[in-house]
Amino acid sequence: MLPPEARSLLRFLSSQEILANALRRGAMIEVRVAGSPNPSLPLLADAVPLDVFPSAPRGAHAAVEYIDGGQSCILLRNVLQLLPDYRRFLAACFGKLAIGGLLVIIVPHQFLYERKLQPPSRHNRANLRFYTPGALLAEVEEALDPCQFRVRALADNDNGFDYSAPLDRPPSAGYEVVLCLERIDRPNWRDAMEEADLPAPEPSPDTRFLPLAEPASWPYRVVAPDPLAIRVKRIIILKLDHHGDFILAQEAFRIIRHAFPDAAITLVWKMSNQVVT
Repeated sequence: MLPPEARSLLRFLSSQEILANALRRGAMIEVRVAGSPNPSLPLLADAVPLDVFPSAPRGAHAAVEYIDGGQSCILLRNVLQLLPDYRRFLAACFGKLAIGGLLVIIVPHQFLYERKLQPPSRHNRANLRFYTPGALLAEVEEALDPCQFRVRALADNDNGFDYSAPLDRPPSAGYEVVLCLERIDRPNWRDAMEEADLPAPEPSPDTRFLPLAEPASWPYRVVAPDPLAIRVKRIIILKLDHHGDFILAQEAFRIIRHAFPDAAITLVWKMSNQVVT
């Protein structure tokens, strides 16, 4: 009863040990796009379907809130590429897992489904972003604390894919990136990590117009810092928009100053019709 691409995906999931174990865990929530082909047929017969409407992003986030906590497995099936606020959506889904629970994320592969270097999509203009394994993992690391999950599987599904098909023909078999995350307990050393990353900068006359806040109060963190970042000596910031945007960006300026305490920072911004440095 499943279409060819769904059968290909199911075969691929069953062939991977960690994913096959996830399929056998019992109750699984499958988050799908409302109105997609065969919406009444979940990928697994015993999965609990949850349909979301990407055209109403707030509704998609609200739908996840109805999921009970402590889930053993949540499957996001070709949903993420349609949502503008993917960070909030990923965090909401991940928060519903039990410790040891699995979040399986499936998205169309840029070089299997899209076969295109830049958006828009050839086959679905609603797709906001293209994905490779690296791009998907980067979004996950933006949205989730890397100390609270482990990557258990990351693979391309090209099961049955026809590499000879012309670009304008939608693929009829495997064309996805599949990522499986396991939620782990937060380590007791997690909070101490950021305290030791960089020395606290000393205020100087050059930064008197951007007073530094206490790092602990900032709602931001560096996920994967460049190992050479602390040796960056010169930075240029371009802010060529309106005065209100400039004022709103001051917190970002403070964060940059904190991250690069020894760098000389040049700010270029637009005042009326003149560019000021």
